[in-house]
Amino acid sequence: MAEEGGRLVGYLLAVYLFSLEHGGMMAEIDEFFVLSEKRSSRVGTALLGAATRAMTQEGITHMQLQLGSQNLNGKRFYERHGFRLSLRETLSKALTDT
Repeated sequence: MAEEGGRLVGYLLAVYLFSLEHGGMMAEIDEFFVLSEKRSSRVGTALLGAATRAMTQEGITHMQLQLGSQNLNGKRFYERHGFRLSLRETLSKALTDT
């Protein structure tokens, strides 16, 4: 979590899972949010950096996330931080009745 003056301005939530493909424990960023007025103040960079350091110390071998195809600002942010587009497609299925 990122706070400024006692106020929450952002957070990053990742889930860990074991991956044979990636040779061990990996993480998927499930939620990553920064208040819109703080998005140019490096809060996201600080959160991602802190999460990356913590995951590395815990032996995480790989990090991934899902991003909407229209989120061009998000794509540029992640690419600046070393993320690359995977050639896979994500399929999902709700397991609850609606």
